Amino acid sequence: MKPTLYIAVIGDLVGSRRLGDDARFGLQDRMQKRFSALRTAGSPGIAARPLITIGDEFQGLFANEAAGYSALLTLMRDLVELSRPVAVRFGLGLGTLSTAMRPDALGMDGPCFHNARAALEDTRKRDLLCQLRTPGGEARLWSTLASFALRQRERWSSAQCEAILLFETGLNWKQVASELGISRSAVSLRQKAAGYALFSEAWEILERELGNVNRGDRSEA
Repeated sequence: MKPTLYIAVIGDLVGSRRLGDDARFGLQDRMQKRFSALRTAGSPGIAARPLITIGDEFQGLFANEAAGYSALLTLMRDLVELSRPVAVRFGLGLGTLSTAMRPDALGMDGPCFHNARAALEDTRKRDLLCQLRTPGGEARLWSTLASFALRQRERWSSAQCEAILLFETGLNWKQVASELGISRSAVSLRQKAAGYALFSEAWEILERELGNVNRGDRSEA
């Protein structure tokens, strides 16, 4: 019987200690509320609910299946937005779990968490925003595309974010323009200046290829 693989995520906030105490605690509160919303919703694909652990670090555990990939990438995208102007780093690790499963991602251990920790440490050394490590090592192509997409998103202006976040709630661009009280051409300018079409395509590729990477690496190193 093949062992069950999971995707662990360990992340942290880049340079958050340069914020004042009020701003930093406010950011941590926004993150915790986002994690609490996952607890309430019982989101599919989440094996153990994310939570803040030490300082500005957080971790979670996701199922190695389509629902898990979607939940993980959605959370990553959301954390980038709510943490502005602070950047977020993500270390992802594919592997087994050595301890019993718990409702929250605390007090567990195993190769998935070891790989996530190693990935996070490498992002710090190489100034990346995301890395995925499997039992076979770093998934370099996936990690490079993820870091590039996250770096692009964190550089969007407030006006660009305003329009794109409305679009990502399910509105079309015409409805976004109406909601903001601006012309459709003005929305189009924001969309194009942000490179949103390219970001969106890259994000779709990341979700799809996460499954391909993980299916291609089934043995524990």
